[in-house]
Amino acid sequence: MVEFQVGRVSVDSIVKAVSEAGFQATILEVIIDEEEEEKDKHVAIELKVFGMTSSSCSSAVENALMQVKGVQMATVNAMTGGALVKYSQGMTGPREIIDAIDSAGFEAEIASSDSHKSGSSGGKIEDWKRKLLSSLILCLPVFVLLPILMHLISPLGKIMSNTLIFGFPLIACLQLVFATPIQFWVGSRFYIGAWHALRNYRANMDVLVVLGTTTAYLFSAIEMIRYRTMGGNLDIFFDSSALLVTFICLGKYL
Repeated sequence: MVEFQVGRVSVDSIVKAVSEAGFQATILEVIIDEEEEEKDKHVAIELKVFGMTSSSCSSAVENALMQVKGVQMATVNAMTGGALVKYSQGMTGPREIIDAIDSAGFEAEIASSDSHKSGSSGGKIEDWKRKLLSSLILCLPVFVLLPILMHLISPLGKIMSNTLIFGFPLIACLQLVFATPIQFWVGSRFYIGAWHALRNYRANMDVLVVLGTTTAYLFSAIEMIRYRTMGGNLDIFFDSSALLVTFICLGKYL
């Protein structure tokens, strides 16, 4: 009795191999194990991947999926967050595939029919809308309207610059208070995306955003400490980091 996989070896090739060995062979019966045949089938699964922001992210997910034993094909779209994976049912399964995506620094779940009806990017758009509105609420009063009023109303500008709170100008304190949640709460997704990229030895747009905005924020915070201890001119750029995060959220939403 010879056991073989129907999809990989034919009966004639087995008979030929026996004949070449110097013996005669006759086919008595071919029994197909339906369970084994079912295991060898290739099936496809659609997934929803979260946390991708660029083509480098989709490439990282595809590379992680192709390293899973039994995966035949993987196609990932960073814009829609969708992934189509074709795999051998007997060698791997959805749990192993999702674990591979998790290990690459992203989150994934099996796409449901409801997600197709409502649009795969609908949840992401609503999330960016909330981030944008939060950033605008924090950003506009202090970083847009207040500077205009200080320029138009001279006494207001003097009050903001000359009034000290714990040795810091009032305008600097207000910018620090309003820039902090924009930087670390509204911009938290950029930090998460940058961490995922750097953990997998990649650099994406999130890394650039984090580098730029964090540099401006930290420089301003350190400059306030220097001003408090040494005096002199106070040059802060909290408005740069806050406005940059806001504009990027606007671009993500649009």
